[in-house]
Amino acid sequence: MRARPPGGMNGGSPRGLSLTENHRPFHQQRWGPDPRRQQRRQMGNAKKKPKLKEHIIQREWCKGCGICVAFCPKSVLELDDNDKVVVARPEDCIACRMCEYRCPDLAIEVVVE
Repeated sequence: MRARPPGGMNGGSPRGLSLTENHRPFHQQRWGPDPRRQQRRQMGNAKKKPKLKEHIIQREWCKGCGICVAFCPKSVLELDDNDKVVVARPEDCIACRMCEYRCPDLAIEVVVE
């Protein structure tokens, strides 16, 4: 029986290494472990959630279209009797800033810590 050459079409890796010797991902084979990846792993990929400080509403800019009210996932905003936006439940706000991004008049600003 003829011996197989290392690598090539007959199996094995192109460099002639077995799978146990060549088990690390490519980026670690050449440059070693990524220190940023290790740091993220140690932190547990925990990102700090933004905490609401306040809503700044320019009532003279608001035209009362209700887009911000419709896009708010926690129903924090409401329209008052004058069809101007008001913050009805600030404690429910998750600071997603959807109202700020969607307001066509730029009348809402969400300030986070």
